[in-house]
Amino acid sequence: MHIMHVIDSLGLGGAERMLIDIANGTAVDGYRVSVCVTRSGCHLAHELHPQIPLYSLNRRQRFDWAAMGQFADLIHEQAVTILHAHSRSTVSFLALLKTFGLIHCPIILHDHFGGIEVDPSIPFWFRWWGYRQIACYVGVYAKLGNWAIAAGLPENRVKVIENALDLSRIQKASRLNLREAFNLPERAQIGLVVANLRPDKGIDLLLEALAQCSRRCSVRLLVVGRGLDNEKYTQICRTRQVSLGLEKNVLFLGERLDVPRLIQSADFAVLPSRSESGPLVLIEYLAGGLPFVSSKVGAIAQCIAATGLPAFVEP
Repeated sequence: MHIMHVIDSLGLGGAERMLIDIANGTAVDGYRVSVCVTRSGCHLAHELHPQIPLYSLNRRQRFDWAAMGQFADLIHEQAVTILHAHSRSTVSFLALLKTFGLIHCPIILHDHFGGIEVDPSIPFWFRWWGYRQIACYVGVYAKLGNWAIAAGLPENRVKVIENALDLSRIQKASRLNLREAFNLPERAQIGLVVANLRPDKGIDLLLEALAQCSRRCSVRLLVVGRGLDNEKYTQICRTRQVSLGLEKNVLFLGERLDVPRLIQSADFAVLPSRSESGPLVLIEYLAGGLPFVSSKVGAIAQCIAATGLPAFVEP
């Protein structure tokens, strides 16, 4: 059996992290495993098991005909048995290939969509023909499973499997002197926010909250995550940062490969999301022993909140 994991990119994010862990685990179990990035960006490629080959299509748009032909040839040459897709945009690419008869192996959609609590809409392409091309749907949150059934998938093809991670990389990470690394005041309380800059992550809400905090002068927030997926929202956040006078309080660091070290070194963490399916980063904060405040959205947040931890607020 040859399982190929397919995703838009291997940037820094929860779905990408889950792909790495699943691919590595199945490779260790003796399966033949490969990974295909349909667009570009392979920041996490170095964490793949050395026996797992990585392919990149560099497609420029959803329906890139040259990339589709390249991918179909790859599937046949490598005798792929199962395609394991890790995003809705990726599965739309695969579903079109299957509709045209260019590929024939079954497709699993592993849905990590974090905006389900604010955007439960079903795309026209998925309701019309996309769901018919999916052999099995795996949602990481019960609301995603309900979404798939509402979209037309039979219940016996819908599974809900909540996320988990290999946490040794967090627990074994060395500390970093954040005050020295980022030229921060010695007495500052340093907070960490690991979240890509998208509206559902609520970074604008966090800025508004910090602006109203009476002790904001003693707080520095390090925001780690990419903003390229939504340049308009990134600009909104940066404009809001300036208008609220938070240039010294909030540092946008972009993507970084040393998040485990940051978790081990910060004083606290914040996750102000409007909507989540997980979020996986809360497990990472817990693994690093990092105190946090989070909005109560997503399966992981609700499970942790149910234990009685007083660290959650309404979104």
